[in-house]
Amino acid sequence: LLFLASRPSRDPITPKAIARELRLSPSYLAKITRLLAKAGLASTRRGARGGVVLAQAPEAVTLLSAVQACQGRIVPDTCIEIPQIGGACAFHAAMFDLHQVIVGSLSRWTLRDILAKPHPDDAQLLGRCKIHNQENPPREEPMGRRSLARRAA
Repeated sequence: LLFLASRPSRDPITPKAIARELRLSPSYLAKITRLLAKAGLASTRRGARGGVVLAQAPEAVTLLSAVQACQGRIVPDTCIEIPQIGGACAFHAAMFDLHQVIVGSLSRWTLRDILAKPHPDDAQLLGRCKIHNQENPPREEPMGRRSLARRAA
């Protein structure tokens, strides 16, 4: 999604070209693309001029929507129903609080927010940034819902 949002052109780009640029396997990217399209975050077009485009404006796409598109709805694990969380055990009440913080934070961050500051301010930090460090390119991961969520966000 960040790749699509950061492109100066809004023309469709083939999944094969995206996979090559991001150093991902084409089949892995195809699976992610299907999940993002199903969630309405990406749009696919067939044909000679086909490819993938961002389906919404970057400011409309939250990290929560990206994670949930690939991982499914984030639900808390509690011993009782959510409306009655006050009666839950302390551990599950704490996990509910953590869930609220995670969902709230992911809801506040958008693709536009991430693109507004794509690199650390300090050049030394850039070299240690796992996303931008060219010495450690992205590695292939087994196709699982958790690995999809990491890549999609």
